Amino acid sequence: MEKLKKPDSVVVVGGQQAGILTGPMYTLHKIISIIVLARQQEEKLGIPVVPVFWIAGEDHDILEVNHLFVEKDKKLKKLQIAPNTLSKKMVSDEIISQDDFEKVLRDLVESLGETQHTKELVKFLRSSFKENNTYTEWFSTLINTWFADYGLLLIDAADSSIRALEVPFFHRLIDKSSEITNAVLDQQETLCASGYQKTLEIKEDATNLFLYEDQERELLSFDKDKAAFASSSKIYTKEELRQLVEIAPSKLSNNVVTRPLMQEFLLPTLAFIAGPGEVSYWGELQTAFHEVGFTMPPVVPRLHISWVDRRMEQSLRDLEMPIEQAISGEVSVKREKAFKALQDQELLHQIDHMKEMFDKEFAAIEERIQSKHTSLVPIMKKNKEYHYRQLDFLINKSVKQVERDHAELLERYNRLERMLHPFEGYQERIWNITYFLNKYGFSIIPKLMDQPFEFKGDHYLLLMSGE
Repeated sequence: MEKLKKPDSVVVVGGQQAGILTGPMYTLHKIISIIVLARQQEEKLGIPVVPVFWIAGEDHDILEVNHLFVEKDKKLKKLQIAPNTLSKKMVSDEIISQDDFEKVLRDLVESLGETQHTKELVKFLRSSFKENNTYTEWFSTLINTWFADYGLLLIDAADSSIRALEVPFFHRLIDKSSEITNAVLDQQETLCASGYQKTLEIKEDATNLFLYEDQERELLSFDKDKAAFASSSKIYTKEELRQLVEIAPSKLSNNVVTRPLMQEFLLPTLAFIAGPGEVSYWGELQTAFHEVGFTMPPVVPRLHISWVDRRMEQSLRDLEMPIEQAISGEVSVKREKAFKALQDQELLHQIDHMKEMFDKEFAAIEERIQSKHTSLVPIMKKNKEYHYRQLDFLINKSVKQVERDHAELLERYNRLERMLHPFEGYQERIWNITYFLNKYGFSIIPKLMDQPFEFKGDHYLLLMSGE
């Protein structure tokens, strides 16, 4: 914070929702990206560069943050906290009970298994959680502890002190709401004309502001006929909304369009660290920045990292599979090819040949019955279906036998896919850091921060030493 007070200081900023146990690993990868780029730019420019992580505490989609995935019974399963309600309450107001915390911890440890680091991990997680913590409070404690030595500044977008600082710019957003919407729509039209697909769904009556009352967050629209800002139950003139901001600024919050603009108002931004989705939709916001008198900061794609432990590395070697193929989703193709090679191809060929013979013989029988014994047609069809079912049953039994005989080999393929390309996506979008903390301990974080990362669009592979 002291560094940020210096008149020549700038920030590298990025943000994400506050998932339980910090959510998918791409959140940590974004934080690492922010810290690394800030460090590099401070050394290059010779001015204070502060790494800032913007917690999206004002978001209300609890189903995006209330879960993580763990490995159980050789499958990836969702471990989640049931939402208190399905209302549109801000995540920063959503409380995690002690019972919910204990259940998450118990299920997590059960899935991870016991290692030499498990007790330390459990002890830390217990100390990090305070009864009736909100999602953002618990998230902040974890991140502040893990990255305490790197000067990272956390900002909760829903914090009341931050909201008070935003009041002057809320006035500008209210005054310019229609112009901002039109700017985004025009930019989308320009991009679509150049062959790009639009990312943001925005209507002509959008104000890009949320009203937050009674712990319900609702998007405001602009009613041209009444020249007013409207929710489902309330209508505000422009002046009334401006007065509301002055009296109760926490009742207004930003959406995906205005959040970047507010961020630029609050912070002297040198660069914005973005995930793939953000890179896409920020391209639609350039003229919106201009509309409120700003220049859009440089958008730097975050680092992409896949973590590879010794077990994964050994499986890749044994299966003669380049890691690039595993990460890009080719494990299933390799597995099916291997599985096909293990099957009794001669038996399958013989059954196919028998089906062809049945086709010919049944065709002749059917022709005779149709002309001479029409009452037997239903019986003949059932008989045919029965024989085919028996042949298919034989094939299925043969396949199941191969699966049993080679279960260990097939599971190695399956686990590689779960670890490196789960649910047909990157590891960092599904797995949580606790898997690796349990396996390698907390020393992996400073080791990770010492890596010579560069922002060249590469996908980094982190090869873990030890078991």
